[in-house]
Amino acid sequence: MVTFCERATNYLAVYYTRIHTNEEMRACFLQFEADHKDSLKFGHVKTWHGDNHGEFQSKDMDSFLRELGVKQTFIVPWNPQQNPSERTNGIILRPLRIMLAAANVSVRVWPFAVNQTQMVHNALANRGENVIMSHRSAYEMRLGCIPDLSRLRVMFCRMEAVVRTERSHSSR
Repeated sequence: MVTFCERATNYLAVYYTRIHTNEEMRACFLQFEADHKDSLKFGHVKTWHGDNHGEFQSKDMDSFLRELGVKQTFIVPWNPQQNPSERTNGIILRPLRIMLAAANVSVRVWPFAVNQTQMVHNALANRGENVIMSHRSAYEMRLGCIPDLSRLRVMFCRMEAVVRTERSHSSR
């Protein structure tokens, strides 16, 4: 899982990886830029802040980001408090653990819970002083409209599904 957090709005985007390799990080980065090109201030990412893991520090990654004109910064080793992406992971992981434990479901469904957590985070109003418009949601700041929360449901609740066959449906 790779998280991107835009500092101006606190908008959170999550991309999934199988293993953390340079190629997957580049693919996630390019996908983020493609997905959010219209709402990025300059049309592309200006600064990418990461930790000191190997997938971020390599000659391949340096040359890739240099070609795109992206400045890359790193945190001091073994200091996660300095890394904004670690805080973003905390925003995602805490509700994820709570949802999985409360529902007593398999860990295999964690991507669905992460997606819902991301949607809720982006829909909630920001209280931060560093955002461009206080008391607005990240979604609203980026897209200019209020988010549609009708898609949100209680995660992992019990439900029943009725499957009708063609014959029973056509007999009416």
